[in-house]
Amino acid sequence: MFETFKSELDVAAIKPPLRQSWPLPAQPLPIVLIGAGGIAQNAHLPAYREAGLPVAGLFDVVPEVAAKVSAEQGAPR
Repeated sequence: MFETFKSELDVAAIKPPLRQSWPLPAQPLPIVLIGAGGIAQNAHLPAYREAGLPVAGLFDVVPEVAAKVSAEQGAPR
C-alpha cells in the first residue's frame, strides 16, 4: 500500500519543489487587522507596507492601543 523509499533522494525525486514566494495580486483586497499587539506592529504592518498592500483598518479591544498604533504606523482606524 505504501511505498518504501530507500533514501532522501527517492523522496526528493517525486516531490515538486516548494514555492518560497508568490506573485502579488493585481488588485489586492484591503486588509483589516483585529488586534494591534506586537505581532501586528512588528511583523504584519511592516510587511504589508513593504509589499504595498492596503490596510483599511486596525482595531483592538483597547481602542487607545489601536489609535496609538494607527498613528505610529500610518494605518487607518
